[in-house]
Amino acid sequence: MADDRPTRRAALGLAAGSAVLPGLAFAKALGTPAAPDLASLATRDLLRTHVAVLDQLRSRGIIRSGNNPTGDYAEFLFCAALGWDQAAPSAKGYDAQDAQGTRYQIKARRMTQPTTSRQLSALRDMQDRPFGYLGAVLFTRDYGILRAALIPFDTVFALSTQSTHTNSRRFHLRDAVWDRIEVRDVTARLRQAAQQNGT
Repeated sequence: MADDRPTRRAALGLAAGSAVLPGLAFAKALGTPAAPDLASLATRDLLRTHVAVLDQLRSRGIIRSGNNPTGDYAEFLFCAALGWDQAAPSAKGYDAQDAQGTRYQIKARRMTQPTTSRQLSALRDMQDRPFGYLGAVLFTRDYGILRAALIPFDTVFALSTQSTHTNSRRFHLRDAVWDRIEVRDVTARLRQAAQQNGT
């Protein structure tokens, strides 16, 4: 195997024979991020890191709770991309509202595997028409934006099925949803918002 130390020294502006920085120190010197060596951490330290990450996301306004960040991140992106105002956490049946008063429910699914189900979390109180549009996004495993859409309430209702067990409706965000003329593809808008907000 070729010795890459001379190249690494040159990249850092180090003289021949000087020490090469390992791991995170090397990446920091180059100004590029490097993944921490999570495998070397104890379980308790991993959990502390998880808590610290959530605290930092909350301080940046990306999430609003200490739970799974997927839903909160989706709400942040839709509001940033489309100029909506997030609803109060106590709001029933919707997550955001635009300047005209239209209400939006926001749902997300993180695709951890290619075969991950595309069923979104339960849609409740649909008989009351609590929102005008569903903002839905599919995330990749590492929170990249796979696809996003704005779907009218009537379409959501027509494509969803009733669950008597949970007294809610189940909706699958399949690719065919984007083929419908009344559905608006907002993938590019969310990706732009993610880039502009450093996420």
